Amino acid sequence: MPHHQIHLLGHSLGGLTALQLAGERPARLARLVLEDPPLILEQQEAQVISSLEQLLALKQQPFEVIVEALSPQFPSLEKEWIEQISRDLINTADGTFLAVISGEFVTREQLRLGWSQLLARITIPTLVLAGDPAVGGWMGEVQHKLVRDALPSAQLVDFPGCDHHIEAASPDAFVATVEGFLEAA
Repeated sequence: MPHHQIHLLGHSLGGLTALQLAGERPARLARLVLEDPPLILEQQEAQVISSLEQLLALKQQPFEVIVEALSPQFPSLEKEWIEQISRDLINTADGTFLAVISGEFVTREQLRLGWSQLLARITIPTLVLAGDPAVGGWMGEVQHKLVRDALPSAQLVDFPGCDHHIEAASPDAFVATVEGFLEAA
């Protein structure tokens, strides 16, 4: 059976998975959208591992406890979005967290090289949506430069004032930006 090309959107750790797929199997994809991918830098490794360990422990708690714990992290989001983020956390396989924590998914080599080798392998049209690091987004100046240098054909769109969940913080702009990118195909 022939494979059809697809448009792939990955958010957060899903963005890292989408990057891996785009680098290894570009013929399967028509376009790639990365929503605030955590292009973790070497100096961020310990902080990220600690945060993921905390999330892994949190996701084992009752739903209401998770919602209460996540609410302060997303003060601009409505309760139903925080509840959805909580459900998503619960439904994320533990292995995803464990693979990052152990260095299996995000290798020390990737951290040392700053992702440039993986990004440089991307050959399909790519849109990178960047949350604001001042309010919890991942795409700081270093990550912006990394994307511009290693993947110069990518469209990089900033969402000032939006945290890591751009789709929740600014849903209309998120949808319009993604649809505009996909319709340009």
